[in-house]
Amino acid sequence: MYNQQMKKLINILHEKKIYGVIVFSSDYHSSEYIVDHFKERAFLSGFTGSAGTLLVTQRGSYLWTDGRYFIQAEEQLKDSSIQLMKMNEKGVPTIIEFLKKDMLNHEVLAFDGRIATYEFVRILRQEMPNIILKTDENLVDLVWHNRPELPKNPVYELPLELTGMSFEEKLQQVRQNMGQIDYHLIASLDDIAYLFNLRGNDIPCNPVFLSYALIEKDSVLLFIDEQKLSIETRKSLEDKGVTILPYQKIYNILKMISGSILLNPNKINYALYGCLGKKVIIYKDENPTTLMKAIKNKVEIENTKRIHIQDGVAFTKFMYQIKTRIATETFTELSASEMLLNYRKAQKDYLEPSFETICAYKEHGAIMHYSANEQSNKKITNEGLLLIDSGGQYTGGTTDITRTLAFEKITDEEKYHFTLALKSHIALANAKFLRGCRGISLDILARKPLWDANLDYKCGTGHGVGYMLNVHEGPNSFRYNMSELAISAVLKEGMITTNEPGVYIAQSHGIRHENEMLTVFSHANENGEFLKFEPITYAPFDLDGVDVNLLSVDEKKWLNDYHQMVYQTLKDDLTKEEQIWLAKATRSI
Repeated sequence: MYNQQMKKLINILHEKKIYGVIVFSSDYHSSEYIVDHFKERAFLSGFTGSAGTLLVTQRGSYLWTDGRYFIQAEEQLKDSSIQLMKMNEKGVPTIIEFLKKDMLNHEVLAFDGRIATYEFVRILRQEMPNIILKTDENLVDLVWHNRPELPKNPVYELPLELTGMSFEEKLQQVRQNMGQIDYHLIASLDDIAYLFNLRGNDIPCNPVFLSYALIEKDSVLLFIDEQKLSIETRKSLEDKGVTILPYQKIYNILKMISGSILLNPNKINYALYGCLGKKVIIYKDENPTTLMKAIKNKVEIENTKRIHIQDGVAFTKFMYQIKTRIATETFTELSASEMLLNYRKAQKDYLEPSFETICAYKEHGAIMHYSANEQSNKKITNEGLLLIDSGGQYTGGTTDITRTLAFEKITDEEKYHFTLALKSHIALANAKFLRGCRGISLDILARKPLWDANLDYKCGTGHGVGYMLNVHEGPNSFRYNMSELAISAVLKEGMITTNEPGVYIAQSHGIRHENEMLTVFSHANENGEFLKFEPITYAPFDLDGVDVNLLSVDEKKWLNDYHQMVYQTLKDDLTKEEQIWLAKATRSI
């Protein structure tokens, strides 16, 4: 049965003679994580996953989401009258394929043009030229009367000892990439924060701020709510030649430009694109800053390794407490998350989580993006598996780590799956590859041990990680089934990418082993230059979950070498008791 807000929205569709409305999961900037003001899909449907698209029509309602959220969506959409559309599953159409079959010619489809990407609308128009699009009104506004305000949190500037590269140097590099193009429009928040060496707090866990930027040959325009800038920050920007303009004025400015412009069609909204005059020459490509920030400079790498040690100390202390006390004490998913958070807060440079912690016990581990609450909060006892996926924002970097802890009583199947996932992790971690290789080419290394056992995980194997920025950052990734709109980037020295294969068995258990890895030079010979990965996450894998008989000699060597490195890196920051425990936890096998 539809809730009240869905009923009101459907009534509006009837009144306005509109076929349906698409409600996206993003904001004006194509952000993965969004502030409460933009959580329209969750407000209407009750589904709170970070990815999904809702279609509400006069005849029915549907929600598309990917394999990470199937279990969560089934639970949250139960009794809602909204049909779950499992993306990439056999027989399930894409939203455009569905619309082509369900809509009649000249019917009206509505969505907010400030949220839909230009690329989505381009494909929609190409596939369905005979429907009418209504993009100038947000119908959700008509039913969401107490909508949260846009945030006005302060923005701050990063010093050179943290960035390793000044704004002026980055701007010069961007302009070199622009060549003879007159303008470059940036709407993605992480690109703007990186370029200007600014950070904010508009989106929880993502130190960015709502803004747009327009780069010209001899000027730079930053569109932002001026309340976010202190007198000092504003003066610093203006001294660098930056002109500050109101956040929403970007639309008026774009209507006035002429010449040529560079933009990423996947990262600007349709309304922005629609402001450009027909005579403006549009060059569509990745933002230059996207690759620039993916390749960390020496200062960023040094800082990242430094804060990973702090993060490793925090996680190891947490792991020690859980593993040594579980036989006599009872924890819960929420209390365990709180304990880990407190260990991170005790670290010198910790700022905030880099995403909401996934602390998932037993069957909850099979829900890839599970979030414990007071209703779901399971007690953790000395049996089964506990999956903890967490990370932190620090002054000096961003972390993302997953460990699966095995308690005294685990089944043979759980141990088998635990070890298979570890074999998958090691296979990718051990890779050596020629310069020019892309992540899409290496994904098979991680999946082969699982595919050989007729298992798989419905997500990518790894993603890029930002520097004091978004925990999910492109263009580097490990994913074999890239979408048409996604880019499989060449892996380059300085890129940081996660390695996180897993096994997820519904109603039983979930396992994930995740490290961040830095791409580094390996060697050169007559065949070319080879690169490899250096793990920069420092915490033990739980040997209690490993079936040693399933590991090869090379796999054991990698695990032993990694554990020895972890012990040597962390031991001096631990108590004597924690050192003794870590020595055993990282013992050679």
